[in-house]
Amino acid sequence: MRIRVFTLAMALGSIFPTLYSQDWRTPAEVSDYRTTPDYAETLRYLDRIVAAAPGQVKIEDFGRTGEGRDLKIVIASKDGVFDPGAIHASGRVILLVQNAIHAGEMDGKDSCLALLRDMVIAKSKAALLEHAVFVFIPAYNIDGHERRSPYNRINQNGPDIMGWRGNGTNLNLNRDYMKADTLEARAFLKLFHRWLPDLLRRRSCYRWCGLSIRCDLYHRRRSGCGAGDGEVDSRDGYSGVGAPGRCGGGM
Repeated sequence: MRIRVFTLAMALGSIFPTLYSQDWRTPAEVSDYRTTPDYAETLRYLDRIVAAAPGQVKIEDFGRTGEGRDLKIVIASKDGVFDPGAIHASGRVILLVQNAIHAGEMDGKDSCLALLRDMVIAKSKAALLEHAVFVFIPAYNIDGHERRSPYNRINQNGPDIMGWRGNGTNLNLNRDYMKADTLEARAFLKLFHRWLPDLLRRRSCYRWCGLSIRCDLYHRRRSGCGAGDGEVDSRDGYSGVGAPGRCGGGM
């Protein structure tokens, strides 16, 4: 009987390999962070995660870029609740991360792929989803992201090939939140008002720049998260710049 059970277990193991037997390194990790994946490869990696954890991860479109590419968000929820209204009603915090505003600065995208993997595949960071839902935009400036060249940021030490600062019409998306001249900005504002995140993290720097600047963190205070309901706190992202060991200067 034990032999039959062992034989069956071995057969099932060969047909249904465990998640841990697969290579879940992100594209950036595979290259030891010398490269960052293009948008198609980024989405292929995310699709693998969705297929492996369909009850916890979902990808949604929230608009289109000026060149017609679909803007996407990735949602990680421990129990498969992906509706922002239901999440707010449950009392969980919504963290929204916006990556690749300047598409040559890719640390946020690559970090979010690794963090998502650790939350729902490796499970080493699964506890982070106990009281929060993780929502992120892999690449906000997709058109600039795909305008790849080794010469786009020649003063930056890597990656080997990176995207362009502006969008498809060379507009700076990081300066368009009030004017909303671009399709990307209009789509983002609708997304923001739909999700009303408790925390918004804007990733607009890169580990190879030589700068160590913590990006602005916007906190929409509400019950359980802060003192004032509906208040916005823009925390100083530049404290410590110019301290020993850090580059500094006028912003």
